[in-house]
Amino acid sequence: MDNHFGDQSNGNSIVRWGCNGSAPQMWDFDGYTFHWHPNPNKCLNIQWNPDGQAGNLVLWDCNGQANQKFNRLIYGGPVDGGAGGVDGGHCSPPWSNACPL
Repeated sequence: MDNHFGDQSNGNSIVRWGCNGSAPQMWDFDGYTFHWHPNPNKCLNIQWNPDGQAGNLVLWDCNGQANQKFNRLIYGGPVDGGAGGVDGGHCSPPWSNACPL
């Protein structure tokens, strides 16, 4: 996943993009929350639609709310993200050849 254009503004789109090792693709997963590595005070956030349904993924100030908490799954089972981030900070997890989203 890629913080589109590396923009740090709240509400900036998180998009699926080919892995290239750039800063917009660096994320740390603490077991619940994805922190954007270049600015750990920014987190992956589910933006809710007016009808209450989940909408887009965006960058937002970390606030600990439920829409910033995620479970990491592999083959239907949970995987401990550990303190090292998603695959040690790499874009692609070992079971995929593309950036996860």
